[in-house]
Order: sequence, then C-alpha cells, then structure tokens
Amino acid sequence: MGLKANFEETPTLLAPPSYVDSTSDSNAHTIAKGQSRDIAPRYSAWKLIFSTFLGTARFSTLDDLDQEEEQATVFYELLCNLRRVSRLFYSVSMSLLRPMFFPEYLDAISATVYSTNLSRHALDQPCRETRVLDHYISYRINRRHLASRSSLLLNNDDLESDHRQVSQDLFKWLQPQTYMEDEIGKALRSSTQALSDVHFEDLLVRFHFTRAAITLPFLIDSSLAQSSASTPHTVRKECVAVDRVSSEPVFVTAHKLLDQLNDLVFVRKAHAGKTWYELVGHAG
Repeated sequence: MGLKANFEETPTLLAPPSYVDSTSDSNAHTIAKGQSRDIAPRYSAWKLIFSTFLGTARFSTLDDLDQEEEQATVFYELLCNLRRVSRLFYSVSMSLLRPMFFPEYLDAISATVYSTNLSRHALDQPCRETRVLDHYISYRINRRHLASRSSLLLNNDDLESDHRQVSQDLFKWLQPQTYMEDEIGKALRSSTQALSDVHFEDLLVRFHFTRAAITLPFLIDSSLAQSSASTPHTVRKECVAVDRVSSEPVFVTAHKLLDQLNDLVFVRKAHAGKTWYELVGHAG
C-alpha cells in the first residue's frame, strides 16, 4: 500500500500494533476461559532480549566497513523480520527503535514551520502522527542497510533524490496532516459541549501548503439508506476548508478548521457496516 493510500484512508477496525498501548490489550490476547491475559511480563522480557540483540549497533560513522554492514544488518533484521512475527514483537521492536530515531525526526520538523505532538516520553501512545515517525524509521534503516552493501548495488541509486522525496512526502505533507488530525482529535475529546456528532475516527485532514480541509464520509444516494437490504454507498467530501499562507503554523490552521467545524451540526448515521454524516444546520 502506498503512502497516499495509507494516509487518505481513515484508520479503522483494530489499530496497527505499533499504535496501541504496548503493555495492555482488551481483545486480542485472551485465554480459553475468556479471562484477560496480562502481556506486560512477556513484553518486558522480549524488550530485554531485543535490546541485547541490538547491542551497541547505532547510527554512527564507522571506519570498519564490515562492522558497519553487520550493524546495519542487525537493524534491518529487527525491522523486516523480527517485528513481523506478532503484534507483541511489533510493539517491542518499535518501542526500541522510536527513541533512537526521534532526535533526527525532530531535526527534520524543526527545518519547517510545523510542530509535533510527539514527545520522547510518550512515543508508544496511540497517535496518528506515530505513523509518520515509523515511516521515517523504516526509510532510515533500509537506506543504511542498502548503503552498507557492496557499492556495485548502488550504481543506479540516487541518494539525494530519494532524500528529497522522503522530505516532501513525510515532512511537508503527512506530518502536518497527522499533527492537525491529532490536534483536532484532542479538542473534540476534551470538549464539554457536544456541538456536533462528529467522531474523531471518521475524520481526516487534507493538507496542502496553501489550503487545508476536513473531510467526512457522506451518503451518495439517500434513498438507498432506507432499504435494510441495501449497502449504503459513501464518498469522502470536504465539509470545511481554510486557505493559509505557507508560513502559517499548523497549530493555527488546525484550530481554524476546528472553529469552522464547530459552527456546523452533523448527524452521524450507520447501516450495514457503513458510517456517514448528514449536515443538518449551523450551531447557535
């Protein structure tokens, strides 16, 4: 799945393993008698094992090319093999990798006018922006592994072009988009007045340098929703949008969108596994 598909579809169903609380689970880990299973001891044990596996491998310049290749392979094995064994391994792997790469991630954001909700002490908390950090980690590890191989493999590799594309996709599009989604989500959850029946899980932000919008699913044909035998057809549409100058902080843009959203009243409906919204009026 490409980056565009990943970030233009609402996260639904069970959250990816790296975006849920690493040491607790409510549904996925149960035993035959229906009792909850505490995975914290296993999580701690595997984290110690994976830490030992990583050893002293770090992103640093090494004079010994063989040692550099060996260390790059350790990271690659953790990313591409070990973490895919299970949801537990996924969470353990990312809990180790995220703090290592977070300073680089912050440096990349500081080169823009954007902000982040991520902090070093809460990198495993559920957050849409975590996906951007994880994409960056995957890129860096794969890049290091490729660079550590024989130079014969790099004849057609364009490092500069690759880096520009990653910077464009991750830090000038996806990162500000997910940051604004998290900001709006925090405001919706903390609101004491339910001005509208908008659920955060249905909401997406479309971000461009000079424009941003909130999209929600809407019904294509309202007559089909009346039949219990039919499956409603929905399409994602912009419900509010704002123009922005490229130097405007995304925090300001997010709250402009939120103000517009709070001026509208929506009704949320669901049928046959589909959810959609109807605009019914304006607040006040």
